[in-house]
Amino acid sequence: ITQAKEECFEENEQLYMLYPMYGEVWIYESDGSFYDYTEIMLYDLPQNIQTEILNRRYVVNLEQLFEFLNTYTS
Repeated sequence: ITQAKEECFEENEQLYMLYPMYGEVWIYESDGSFYDYTEIMLYDLPQNIQTEILNRRYVVNLEQLFEFLNTYTS
C-alpha cells in the first residue's frame, strides 16, 4: 500500500489517481471512475514524475491534486 493510500484511509478523504491516457495525464477517482482530464502531456513532465504516473500516482485530496495541476500546467 502506498503512503498516499495510507494517508487517505487515515483521514477518510477522497483518493485520486493520476494515470496516462492518450499521452496526457487523466484523473480518476479511487474506485477507477473517470474524474477529469488535463492538458498536461506526460512526456513534458520530469522523468521521475512520468514514472510515478505510469505506475498510477495517487494523491490524497483535492488540495494535493490542485497543487500538482498548478505545478505542471503552463
